Amino acid sequence: MTTAGGYGQQGLDAEGQELEEAPGHPGLHSLRRDFAHKPAGRLNHGSFGAAPASVLQRQRQYQQRWAERPDDMFFRGELFADLRLASASCIPLISSDNVLPQQVALIENACAATAMIAHRWSKLISPGDVVFVLDCVYGACRMCLQEHCCNDPRIGGQLYTLSIFEEHGSFPKSSGLIVERFRRSLQKQIRCIIGQAVKDGKQIFEKHRPVQRECKLYFFLDYVSSQPAFVLPVAEMLREIGVLLSTDLHAEQSEAQLSLGEVCIDAAHAFAVEGLDVVQQFEGLPSELKPHWWFANLHKWAFAPPTATVVYAKNAELMSQTSHPMISWFYGKGLQEECLWAGTRDYSALLSVPAAARFFQTWRSPDGLGPAAFSKARILEAGTYLSSLWGTSDSLPDPELVCALMMVELPRELDVGAQDLPGLPTSDTKERRSVRTILREDFSVEAAVGSFGSCGNFIRLSYAVYNTWDDILSLGRGVIQILQAQQRMKSEQETEVIWRFFVCSLAQAEHCLHLHSLDFSTTASHSRAPPKDHKTELLTGEATTPASWDLDLLEKSEKAFLDLKSWGSSGDDKRTRTFQALEKWGCVLLRGLLTPEDVLSLRRAFGLGGHPGPREFAPARRAAEVGLWVQQHDPNVSMGRYTFGRLHLLLRGSPEYETAAISPHASLAPLVHKHFEIQDMAGRRVFLSEAQLVIADPFAEVQQWHMDAASGRGLSVFLPLQNVAADRGPQELLPGTHALHDYRRGLHERCRDCFRSLCATHGTVKTAGGAEVWSAGDALVLDSGLLHRGLANDSLGAPVPMLVLRYDLVDKPPPGRRQEKDLKAKRQELGKLAEQELLYFPTVSESGARKKQAEQAEVANKRAQLADQIKELERQLNDLELR
Repeated sequence: MTTAGGYGQQGLDAEGQELEEAPGHPGLHSLRRDFAHKPAGRLNHGSFGAAPASVLQRQRQYQQRWAERPDDMFFRGELFADLRLASASCIPLISSDNVLPQQVALIENACAATAMIAHRWSKLISPGDVVFVLDCVYGACRMCLQEHCCNDPRIGGQLYTLSIFEEHGSFPKSSGLIVERFRRSLQKQIRCIIGQAVKDGKQIFEKHRPVQRECKLYFFLDYVSSQPAFVLPVAEMLREIGVLLSTDLHAEQSEAQLSLGEVCIDAAHAFAVEGLDVVQQFEGLPSELKPHWWFANLHKWAFAPPTATVVYAKNAELMSQTSHPMISWFYGKGLQEECLWAGTRDYSALLSVPAAARFFQTWRSPDGLGPAAFSKARILEAGTYLSSLWGTSDSLPDPELVCALMMVELPRELDVGAQDLPGLPTSDTKERRSVRTILREDFSVEAAVGSFGSCGNFIRLSYAVYNTWDDILSLGRGVIQILQAQQRMKSEQETEVIWRFFVCSLAQAEHCLHLHSLDFSTTASHSRAPPKDHKTELLTGEATTPASWDLDLLEKSEKAFLDLKSWGSSGDDKRTRTFQALEKWGCVLLRGLLTPEDVLSLRRAFGLGGHPGPREFAPARRAAEVGLWVQQHDPNVSMGRYTFGRLHLLLRGSPEYETAAISPHASLAPLVHKHFEIQDMAGRRVFLSEAQLVIADPFAEVQQWHMDAASGRGLSVFLPLQNVAADRGPQELLPGTHALHDYRRGLHERCRDCFRSLCATHGTVKTAGGAEVWSAGDALVLDSGLLHRGLANDSLGAPVPMLVLRYDLVDKPPPGRRQEKDLKAKRQELGKLAEQELLYFPTVSESGARKKQAEQAEVANKRAQLADQIKELERQLNDLELR
């Protein structure tokens, strides 16, 4: 039965055997059976290729055979007979038409084939003749032609470049546009050649007698260009050459006769093209315009080991008149014979070509496609996905220009720079790594990243038969995270001066406003069950929402945080308005998030003491007392004082206190989910990264202005467990300053929004002021990029306990509790047990309910079991250390 996309079909391996059904992504069966030696994330097959295990085994057999009896293979002619068979096995790969064995030869690689062509042309070229290459020509090929045909003044050739990419500022999106650019560039260059030839002719006439200057044109064209990678319409380009050579382009052309020399097609990536046929491709062209030479690498897309290249000649006579660039014992017998022996070297890759050809002809994907068709279908899907993710869909080329290689533009904001040049090693420094290096080292993705000047920054994406969709997802996430890291760094640099201005100006801020609030006091039920999946990750869990979200806007001031006119009708969803307030101002106060019973339960859990009075809770214990009490129950809880008078207790990961510390999450979940839902997460996940108990003693000093996180869009939640009056150290905020670190927007837009918010609120805002009190159980939710500080606690004898929760986007879950000893393997075993018990979001149950008692008993039982296991593991470790 065939599933969507044909994943349920069975494919064939190189021996024609049916493969097992490969559920999941196409290509997975090839990865497991034929390419198990290839690492995941390799999306640069086009550079060096890859051979399947069966072909590599065949190569090893030839290497072993040569190592054991080289004399038999050479002197008895076994090596040459096998190489002739290998050469003939390429014929079905390049054409279904009548191609003679005398027209085909095997050579080391495309560079050797180019050297062979350049060596031949150097004997045919006269001074003034021209060799044309495209601006996308492979760099090594250009250098080879320059050296052999142009650098020697006795040869006197000239190298001209036809521009279809560089001069136009953008890559072409259709074959018609490529042909048009080729025609215009060729016309321009031919006019230039004619003018030079006429000038030379007149100079000769002045000295001797009038001569007719003949100029031969040689064309070295790409079929599938390498960098950038496009399938070029070479047949149409050759037709344009014929048209232009037969057209009068200059009034004095009679003195400069142009004629066609030879044409060579560099088809190094030809086996990545579906339906390849070197004969049918040029059917319909006049015989003189058909390519004289054509060559393609077998080790890139035809599964041969590195390296092997097939060379095709227009006729057998050309082959017999051409020599191998490496002169050896068969010199003078023609290219095919000379390729049989170019000196003592390893011929095993060439000898393995028949096995590679069989694999290429018999391989089928789960949906019945051959290698080239399969790779093209998948790369079109991948290119569409990546360009959509990166916001560059408008630069996608037409499918006719795509094979198993495709150019996908990177995010235009990504800084690639001069470290990633196409086809060259990256130039990394200690201060900065290239994008390609970061992808390789940090994300295990190998991709050809390149800066193409005014055309933009692109990835030359390769999709081979062993690639899977996970490779594409890793590449997409990796690029987004690199971009975000660059933007965070840029954002920090850009805003440094602005922060200095703010810090110098904050002391003069005198106006205070009251935060708008959400009233949870009318919530029908305060029972909050934990998420079903019991995981730390928020976005995949099912959030528990309060029974009602009743909005109570306290209009105590004319200066409002929210623009009420923009809210629309009074029937709008109140939660939506809350989300909008948090996004616009970076802060919102949720009144009555926790009931007095919940607050009392938390105070008792943390040893704060006190009982609710008629108006407020009784004073809590001082920081030193609470710290001592906590240490007695869990000595591994970390704590510290970062400002005078404030004690920070880090409860995340503590089996004794984490359950209580993160219990308010069930009520916060809807707001947290919505906030991170609109962020560009790039594959990262949301975790509750911190849970702190902060106790501000009397005379605690004012904090410095700070942000909780400048990189990424996190949330901070402040939950006082004591009523906070104006003199007890409320939080002071600068609404709108979070916009300065929203690197999704430009600096001008960020500064504009920030200043608008500050002007609208007249500067700073406090959570308590005048007769208003920040009540216990009211949650202040801040964007982590918002500037804020805790004010001084000027009250006498009234410590203020505050529960602080932090939510962040991270790549990995946050660490658990700090351990005093490294128990290595024992701790790893223990960690698995602890992870099952600790890394989830429990909630505050309804006070006094029997269910709560049962849950507490169960948790206590599990904690006892866990403590016993810890003691046993520590005992075993101590025994080992004593030994």
